[in-house]
Amino acid sequence: MKLSKTTWWMIGGSVLAVSGIGLYLLLSKKKKKNSQSEIATTADGIFPKQSTPQSVTQKAKVKEEPNWNKPFNYGYIDDVKAWVAPRTIKELPRAKAVELAKVLKDAKGTFNDDEKA
Repeated sequence: MKLSKTTWWMIGGSVLAVSGIGLYLLLSKKKKKNSQSEIATTADGIFPKQSTPQSVTQKAKVKEEPNWNKPFNYGYIDDVKAWVAPRTIKELPRAKAVELAKVLKDAKGTFNDDEKA
C-alpha cells in the first residue's frame, strides 16, 4: 500500500505535535520539582520575624446583599435619580424637540443607529 504525500504530511505533523506536547510536559515537571526545592530553602525569607511591624495595604469591600424582594432591581433608577437630583431638567423648545425626534427616528433600525443619532 502506497501512502500519498498528503498522508505523510499528516503523519509528520501529528508526530511533531505529540512530541512537542511530550517535551513541554517533561520540562514542566522538572520545573515544578526545582521550584519546590527552592521554596523549601527560601522559606525563612517569606515569613517575617516576630519583632517587625506589619502593615495592611489592601482594603476589602463588603459584598452587598441582593434585594430578594425585587431581584431584577439593580438600582439603576436610584443611580439615575442620585445623578439628576442636584440638576434641573431643561425643557427644549418644541421646534428643537421635533427636530431631534426626527433625527432619532431616521437613525432607528439602521446599522450603528446609536452613532448616527
